[in-house]
Amino acid sequence: MSLSTLKTPKILNCDVYEKCTDSSDGDSGRPSSPLTFIHESKNRYSRKVFVGGLPFDITELFVGGLPFDITERDLQKTFGRFGILHIDWPRRQDVDKYAAIDPPTTSHTNRRQSSGYVFIIYRKESSVRKLLNECFIDNKRYFIELPTKTNKKSVQIRPWLESDCYYFWDKMDLRETYLNPRNAVFIGGVPRPTRAVDIVKAIESTYGTVVYASIDTDPELRYPKGAARVIFDKRADYEDAMTRRNVDLENGKRVEIKPYVIDDQPCDVCHGRNNANRPAPYFCGESTCLQYFCENCWDFSHDRKPMCAKLRNHTPYVRSGDSTRQLGTVPHRAGATTYGNGVQQDFDKISICSTIVNKQRRYF
Repeated sequence: MSLSTLKTPKILNCDVYEKCTDSSDGDSGRPSSPLTFIHESKNRYSRKVFVGGLPFDITELFVGGLPFDITERDLQKTFGRFGILHIDWPRRQDVDKYAAIDPPTTSHTNRRQSSGYVFIIYRKESSVRKLLNECFIDNKRYFIELPTKTNKKSVQIRPWLESDCYYFWDKMDLRETYLNPRNAVFIGGVPRPTRAVDIVKAIESTYGTVVYASIDTDPELRYPKGAARVIFDKRADYEDAMTRRNVDLENGKRVEIKPYVIDDQPCDVCHGRNNANRPAPYFCGESTCLQYFCENCWDFSHDRKPMCAKLRNHTPYVRSGDSTRQLGTVPHRAGATTYGNGVQQDFDKISICSTIVNKQRRYF
């Protein structure tokens, strides 16, 4: 079965792309209009009203450069005067995920261990306008003075735009361009202020053309969660990325490129003949393989096939709910525990190498 006959799964954390994969066109297996919704999305962003160089409505803000000893009351004093808001603290330890900021109360004086940034979500976009009007601009960036108990510091204010979460290749042609899910990779450990276009610039400078990129976002508040998915235009560039497995972002941070496992893919070796046409449970992410395998074909390709000594140390990646995991052992062999459609898994020996962070909604 060729890639062109595969039905495109729902790829990436993108509302627009989710719509274009619900149906296929005849025998081709392609979405009925794979890029129509992307085209509409690009137009939707261009129709926004621009105020001071920024499209509104905007209610989410990234606040960076915070001192280590910052408290919630400190933030409330500075940002609460512009309107009612929510603060999302990275890795905060208390039960409630979000703290609503109203007039100062003693319950908001507790100190968090700051990671240097927070996300602030205002209820109204007018609050963002008021805040930006009080900022000073340095090198096209917004800053505001944040007083604390010990000193006063300038912190960066960055409005987070919905369009920052997506990248669309400028040369996309609705008549010819096809987003191949087999060329998709997962990138973890992305700094949360990073835009999709920033990731694309870094990847293209190292590997090759990217046709689509998406930043994982919170399903309710729409701010970034630190992971991304990218689709390459050419298979050779995808294979190069899967061989080298890293890329350096503009801020100097090196992030890891990991395999992305697609649901319901046939075995690339037997095309379902050896496993009753069931979906292949394994994906081998090693650069010498990069294929989906059923249990029988995995054993033949990695153990029984001549000259396969170097392949015996490969361990499979599997799809587990909304996440991709690498197993420490091959599950269907002796000592594993059976689960599901005859597939087996040794849960005690699983080594999680990558987890896709969007737990709220299933896109694939």
